[in-house]
Amino acid sequence: MRISGQIMNMHWKPFLFLLAVSLGMLSVSVHAVQSKSELVPVPGTKVRIAVPENFIPSANFTGFISAETGCSLVVTEIEGPFDRVSAGFSRKQALRERGMEVLSREPRSMGFHSGVLMKIVQTVGELQVQKWAWLFGNAESTVIVMGVCPLELVESELDMLRETVITAVWDPEHVVDPLAVLSFRFGDIEGMKFFSSTAGAVSFTPSGKDNKNEPLFICTPGLRPVEGDRRKFVDRDLRETRYYDNYQLGPIEPITIDRLSGYACLATARDTKSKTPSFIYLVVLYEGNSRWTMKGIASESAREQYLPLFERLAGSFRRKSETLSATDGTSELTIPATWTRRQGIQEDAEIQAGHIVGDCYAVVLSEPKDDFVDGTSYETHNLMTRAWLEEDSGTQPVPEQMKIGELDALRSEYDIKTGDLEIHYVHLTIDGAEHFHQVLLWCATASLEWSLSELDHVAKSFRETN
Repeated sequence: MRISGQIMNMHWKPFLFLLAVSLGMLSVSVHAVQSKSELVPVPGTKVRIAVPENFIPSANFTGFISAETGCSLVVTEIEGPFDRVSAGFSRKQALRERGMEVLSREPRSMGFHSGVLMKIVQTVGELQVQKWAWLFGNAESTVIVMGVCPLELVESELDMLRETVITAVWDPEHVVDPLAVLSFRFGDIEGMKFFSSTAGAVSFTPSGKDNKNEPLFICTPGLRPVEGDRRKFVDRDLRETRYYDNYQLGPIEPITIDRLSGYACLATARDTKSKTPSFIYLVVLYEGNSRWTMKGIASESAREQYLPLFERLAGSFRRKSETLSATDGTSELTIPATWTRRQGIQEDAEIQAGHIVGDCYAVVLSEPKDDFVDGTSYETHNLMTRAWLEEDSGTQPVPEQMKIGELDALRSEYDIKTGDLEIHYVHLTIDGAEHFHQVLLWCATASLEWSLSELDHVAKSFRETN
């Protein structure tokens, strides 16, 4: 009998990493860095880089991440001359506003392209990171390659990240689709064209160019941590809009898009450069303990034309998904692209998955019916496998009978306190053709309101494949 409750080594804390670029927010081991002859394309970019062992492609930004350490490699391509972009890293006040300080700087070209290599420390809230940032480019475009490291791992990891960052090679003539690697998509972008993608955030303008006088729509992915009152992030995200002031926040209304609940509001503001009255349509969606932000910005005179467009664009937002196959080939589970296959949650599970920062997890354990005495029912299997949940929670809910696809299933929920943390579990037993399947999902009880529909959606995606 395999009991999903013995998850003693689960990694409850999410991956600790922070993305930061010049435009805004973005077990210790020694990693072997591949040689330049083993350069790997960075999906969605014109850059190749040597990827250290145990780093995997990220579904949420252009680059790679280590599940072991939380270190990340982030590649950003910006439509703008290198001289102008790199000069931004010389403005101390602008850097301080983003919690950044340049510790060292040295000229370093990439082939024939001018460049500069910088060591940077950044603080955002209670989180502090150090990173190596290599900027290079030409008169049209700039590339930023960053190796980001949590402060507590600087001594063991930062040198490795420097050696990795400087292996990058850029081919400005290479053709890529920057939208293909994003973890989300928009179903209706008529009237807007793709402009840029920076650390997973995507921007659209009517012309698809960097025109300060045009309306702008930005979507920032769900990597931004959330604590406390969630309505407050509407005001906070509004005031993070650069180059605007005199904010006037309108009514905050609840909204649900792609199964994610959150808030929408319409605000007025003033362009600090042109002094033009403007409006900002803001949507904040919550995915577990992280949030997505969408902003549509235009002059007040263009509200009648562009507000419906921004509302339509935001409403067409959808996260992409990925189907994970079980290690024994008996089942599969479909997860949002903001989740990833995980290790170390329960080593003998056929599927282990979790949100990259949102504190939502799922495991699948499957057992052949032949391993049990004849006549063992899925109800009996459910009773045995949920016993630890009833004991630890002190509750005995009556399981709900339901269908997962065409298969009979039993579902129950439990709240269990572990230290100072209360965890909400959803337990299912699924009656397969030749196997009993357990699906166990969980999240922090504090974020249950924003996570339960997501957990149920993942659970209902379960399919037998044998």
